Amino acid sequence: HAIRGVAAGAVGPTMNKLATTAEARIKDPAYKGTAKNAVEYIREAIVNPNVFVVAECPTGACIANVMPATFGTSLQPADLTALIDYLSSLK
Repeated sequence: HAIRGVAAGAVGPTMNKLATTAEARIKDPAYKGTAKNAVEYIREAIVNPNVFVVAECPTGACIANVMPATFGTSLQPADLTALIDYLSSLK
C-alpha cells in the first residue's frame, strides 16, 4: 500500500484518502460486505480482506488472497483499533 509517499507499495491499493474512498467502495455494486460506513469498511477490509477486492492497484488489477486473511486477527484489539483510527483519518 502507498500512504502519502511515506509508504510506497506496489501491490495493494493506495491508502491516500481512504476515509473518503471507503464510502465510495461501499456503494460499488460489486461490494458484498456488511459495512455501513467508512470505519466499518476499513475494519472489514483488515479483518476479512477478500470480502471486497479493489479493482485497481498500482501495478494493475488487484487480486484476491494477497493480503493474509489472518492479518487482522493477529493484531491485538488495541492495535487493530489504532490502525483503524489512523486509516480513518486519511481524508
